[in-house]
Amino acid sequence: MSPLIKSPRNLNRLIVTKKDLRAKVLRVNKSKEKLKNTNVLDYIRWGEGKHYHLRQTCASRVRSQRPWYSLEKRQIAPMLFPANLFSRYLVFLNRSGASPDKRLYEIHPRRETSIRLLSAILNSTVYALLCLLYGRSPGGGRSVEVTVYEAANLPILDPNKIPTQKRKLILKRFAPLLKREIHDVFHETRENDRRELDRVIFDQLGFTDREIEETYSAIHEVVRIQIARDKMKAKIKKTKVDPSQLSNHVVELLTARPGKFPQQYLPSENATASFEVKEDPTFVELLTDVSKGYSVTVNDKVVYRGWDADRAKFIYRALQAGNRIFGIPTSPKAVQAALAKYESDLREAMNKATMLLGDLVSDRKTREKVVPLIMNQLTRGTLPRDEE
Repeated sequence: MSPLIKSPRNLNRLIVTKKDLRAKVLRVNKSKEKLKNTNVLDYIRWGEGKHYHLRQTCASRVRSQRPWYSLEKRQIAPMLFPANLFSRYLVFLNRSGASPDKRLYEIHPRRETSIRLLSAILNSTVYALLCLLYGRSPGGGRSVEVTVYEAANLPILDPNKIPTQKRKLILKRFAPLLKREIHDVFHETRENDRRELDRVIFDQLGFTDREIEETYSAIHEVVRIQIARDKMKAKIKKTKVDPSQLSNHVVELLTARPGKFPQQYLPSENATASFEVKEDPTFVELLTDVSKGYSVTVNDKVVYRGWDADRAKFIYRALQAGNRIFGIPTSPKAVQAALAKYESDLREAMNKATMLLGDLVSDRKTREKVVPLIMNQLTRGTLPRDEE
């Protein structure tokens, strides 16, 4: 029997020791013939009765000329990286002599690399944020999954290229964290020892004080979104989905949304010509005709017709945003620039909203109902006609 690190969720410190572990794994490499009249053989047969030997991983061992229950002997990894991240972030130093389960990835640093220095770098807040951004939310909520491929491709400071004095300082600042429990990111980023370690890492990366605070704000925002998404997903499972409420929730989760068009996309010094429609723009369309050019309609009435595609689209977007009166730049370049920036912001927000919605709702028909509602909220316009 060997100690096993089953789950990182029950580990509260960066250093893992044997006393932290409860689970054990049975290591048996003998054939069943050599295990006759033993409790171990009875246990193996019990597993076969449960069809464990037919599962993919176990069956692959047989193809490799090994008993299905035989675990490969592996070198104990000095560091362990969690496959799932919650509101806490820890990359463990393994002092337990234990092997990890599949929810932890083994890290075997190169010989010339200081294990403790590498651990200090990986346990800094900037790498917590990178993991949260590189990872994915398979089930939504506080759990972010980082695959082996993503973990291996995570950009990292080369410990061997850090100046000697700064290496010593990093290790000195890291020492207090090794002696205490690690809490969620909201708590950690208020701790002096955490901020002192982060400051050295950030300094090596060339961050300013403002950028450091922005990084802390960013990781808080990412984790808040995960927690809110987790609560919303639990609520969706228990109750019938209301598309309007779901749309509101997704839009609230977005950290960046497009501004009011065109008001927030026009420099104040640009000359504009006033454009006005008599009716509230309840239903707006942008149409094209090979003989008449572009036209914009409000409630089925043509309010603009011409051959200038950018001007037509500008008017369409402004009306879609609910404006009855607005200014159109007299400069064609200003029209193009305002449109390009607004549509880029709108596209980015919709992409993020669609990803959030996919995490929350697996039903395709429900998502199809919610997407136009989200678009409506982001453009500050009205529902498409078939949703009225």
